[in-house]
Amino acid sequence: MGEDSMRKIIIGAVVMAMLTAKIVLAGTFGQYGLGIFGSAETGRGETKLFSLGYEDDWFGPFIYQYEGGVFADQGGGGRSSSGFGNISTGVEVNPGYLLLRSLWGVGGITSPDTQLGGIFQFNQDLLLGVKDNKGNIIGLDYKHISSAGLESPNRGRDFILIHVEIPW
Repeated sequence: MGEDSMRKIIIGAVVMAMLTAKIVLAGTFGQYGLGIFGSAETGRGETKLFSLGYEDDWFGPFIYQYEGGVFADQGGGGRSSSGFGNISTGVEVNPGYLLLRSLWGVGGITSPDTQLGGIFQFNQDLLLGVKDNKGNIIGLDYKHISSAGLESPNRGRDFILIHVEIPW
């Protein structure tokens, strides 16, 4: 199976998971932000990420999330833009209006480059936000994507994102 076929399978699986997860979604979110650290070696605005997804309660403080998106990289030097998708699980703490969410999961990218080797990747998210009494959330999310050393190179990509979530 070629690399192009694997990309199509990963993207198709993430899209199908997002569409078939539930008819009534617990929380639909959008994120937009900039690359930081190794994702933005020569300028802060050279790498941008946009994603859409859905999260829901699993049991107790545990939640799960589906996400798909794209990051655009104008840095050059063997770096490229790519589509991505992931499935994550984690914990959420919500004392009052404050919200803290930590997620980790697996996913894939469509275009390996000098930052991320291979299409199989791991992801981590740390969200700090506020949640109103209707369930709307706005916050800042730190996202890390890397192969955890399974593929080379493994420099990873890091982003700071604005997170907006609306319950259904």
